[in-house]
Amino acid sequence: MPDFPHLPFRRIQPSTLIPGRPPFESQRTKGNRGDLSTHGRTLRDQLNSVRDVWEQTIQQRHELGFYEGDGSAEPVPFFLQMDPSTLNPSQLRAWGIDVVAVEDDGFIIAVATSAEMPELTSRLGRMIQGESNGVKNVAKLWEILPRGQKALDLLVGDSLWQRWATLDDESDCYIEVSVSIDQPSPGPQPLLADERELEKWRRAVLVWDEEKDRRVERLERIIQAHEGNILDQIDQADTTNYYLRVSGKCVKDIALNFPYALDIAEWNIQAVEENREELLFRDYDVELLPPAAGAPKVCIIDSGIQEGHRLLAPAVDATNSRSYIPSDPSVADLVPGGGHGTRIAGAVLYPHSVPQSGQVQAVAWLQNARVLNARNQMPHLYPTRLMRQIVEDYRINGTRLFAMSIQTLGPCRTVHMSSWAAELDRLSYDHDVLFILSAGNILHDDWHHQRLGVAQHLAAGRPYPTYLAENSSRIANPAQGCQVLTVGSVCYDQVSSATHNSFGGRDNPSAFSRSGLGMWNMIKPDVVEYGGDYVLTAANTFAPGIIDACPELVCSTLGGHPPVARTDVGTSYAAPKVMHIAAALAGAFPQNSTLLYRALIVQSARWPTVLESNTREDRLFHFRTLGYGIPNLERALENSDSRITFVSEAEIKAGEAHLYEVRLAGLPGLSDTSEFRLEATLSYAARPRRTRQKLRNYVSTRLEWKAANLGESEESFSARINMALALDTDDETELPLTVGTESIPWQVNVLPNSQQSARIVRRQDSTLQKDWATIKGYKLIGDRLLFAVTAHKGWDEQDGRVPYAFTVSLTSLAGIPIYETIRVANQIQIKV
Repeated sequence: MPDFPHLPFRRIQPSTLIPGRPPFESQRTKGNRGDLSTHGRTLRDQLNSVRDVWEQTIQQRHELGFYEGDGSAEPVPFFLQMDPSTLNPSQLRAWGIDVVAVEDDGFIIAVATSAEMPELTSRLGRMIQGESNGVKNVAKLWEILPRGQKALDLLVGDSLWQRWATLDDESDCYIEVSVSIDQPSPGPQPLLADERELEKWRRAVLVWDEEKDRRVERLERIIQAHEGNILDQIDQADTTNYYLRVSGKCVKDIALNFPYALDIAEWNIQAVEENREELLFRDYDVELLPPAAGAPKVCIIDSGIQEGHRLLAPAVDATNSRSYIPSDPSVADLVPGGGHGTRIAGAVLYPHSVPQSGQVQAVAWLQNARVLNARNQMPHLYPTRLMRQIVEDYRINGTRLFAMSIQTLGPCRTVHMSSWAAELDRLSYDHDVLFILSAGNILHDDWHHQRLGVAQHLAAGRPYPTYLAENSSRIANPAQGCQVLTVGSVCYDQVSSATHNSFGGRDNPSAFSRSGLGMWNMIKPDVVEYGGDYVLTAANTFAPGIIDACPELVCSTLGGHPPVARTDVGTSYAAPKVMHIAAALAGAFPQNSTLLYRALIVQSARWPTVLESNTREDRLFHFRTLGYGIPNLERALENSDSRITFVSEAEIKAGEAHLYEVRLAGLPGLSDTSEFRLEATLSYAARPRRTRQKLRNYVSTRLEWKAANLGESEESFSARINMALALDTDDETELPLTVGTESIPWQVNVLPNSQQSARIVRRQDSTLQKDWATIKGYKLIGDRLLFAVTAHKGWDEQDGRVPYAFTVSLTSLAGIPIYETIRVANQIQIKV
């Protein structure tokens, strides 16, 4: 038992919440409602324009030799813009309109089920005649527009778009086509359900399957017309995804003529590595002891592991080793030059360095899921299906931690969540598992416009570290997933000599580390660890394998490589170091959720102190490259006499608030200028929905945490929380300020224009929300700190409950003992 363990939060029963307000309508909608006849004429003219464009499209389809359908009986694609403040896409079904995707600012990618659009046409006609019954909701429909070029920009991945002009000449394209179903699937059969509930579930499954079949029928006819091959197909919450091998002409036909496509992506997946030189060899007499009884299991999804390696073998769960590569049952790490998966496995056990002697007890059992071949590539495996299969195979043995340093070569797209990332989010929610992923690497030399290498950035006049903020340097798919933990890389001490120089100094972002922000301005990477740095020679050429710039890693000895070496760099090796902390947390708190592990890892993370006084613009760059900083094993696991941490896990549904307090009565140091560091982290998981943009629409229920102002009473704070729930807002400018209180100077905050916050970033725009502040002791004059976790509507109409973990830490930066005083003030007993 630690001397200073984390303590359970004191939860306060909130006062009765007031009911929510009616949805706010914009002035534009009110104006439309005031003149329905004029608005009806405008929409009718726009609808006629959509029909004209569709007729031209049918003619062009014939001229280009694309698949031809059945004229007016075919669905008609177009754009809608609706009032974003009252957006409810489900009402469009009554108008004969299918929704493909909900974009930003109220834009909807839509499909009319017939060219005549009788339901909408009838409503517009009644509006023009001056009727109001049954048509007032049409005032919320602002515009009807042809899809045009914007739809292709949203739909087609960058690598395909770059080759669009010559795509007709390509015979083999491996692509994923995601088909929107636009209503969440019923999910798995409910457990312990009675016959009535089972029958309701069966009907929902039947309706979803019928809708899916209706939408994909046309896609399969297009594929068949071009003699393409369906390699795999998998359903997700509101999409079904096809993995295809088709011609370039078929790709174009799908993009132009299949209106229910959400995304067309090309897969180019591998674990990125640089050239290596074997520059270190030492004798290692360290003895690895097997994990303790009940130790957690960590599944390594990579190129295999050298399972007989002396520095790994006692921790390898060989009975659960699997190869997912067709026709290749080997689970060995066959990547030349020391392997890749073996290095990942070693970094989980030895996160800092490999001791030369003594004994080390393994923190976890290592499980080997081989998905990469000897070239470190995924040989036409469909990653969305693969992730689901791996979790199904391993979770039956109690595995909840999954390490994966594999991603696409280029940056992720930021329109809709990819099927790969969304699948990881779904698995995290459904099965309480934690994926720890590498952010991806920028190659030292790469001319591809979508993923320029470091040499190309330097040649273009973008120096280190400026180029890390470029779009081409963005994190790689699937690291953008909002319920995974994404890890970037920082440097060791700077290499500086007459012959060699590395790019960054200690704790600076590595020259190769891909950066954020992530989807919808989420903070990504979440944390960073030491993965090394690139090094230049005096002649400005890249020098691989410079020992002082590389992490020390266990290596595969196949091919004569030494068992341990410092010859490689990458975010691949930063991520498993964070997995070491997750495994230690799982061992210490086996009954807790992985949401708590994720929260405590981020709660323990810090930036270098010198960075916290930077400008807002500088802090935004730090969030892009460092996330929340470098985590610390000791802070994640326990406290000290000058630091205390409170934790809570619970479930909550939309419209509820959970209030928490930390009593400070009798705390020393409150009457002087000594400083305290206050940190809070919320980690939650919810059901994802790919066809929706922005976090508030992507998750089934959206959570955020709030803190009372310094000196604010419980009654005042509860009233503000009630108002936030009633308004269903995440904008605190709408909430009244409390007289006589002082706001806490949070580093991130909830408003991008607040004085302390980093520009653009808001902490509520993620499922992992950390903030911290430094407060003078004399300002903590109240008898307690108050916090709330609030739940707000996402896309889930049923308002289902979602799980969360919430942590708050208070640290005396002057080293004043506070732990025991606060523990006693909160009347918490420590178990002996």
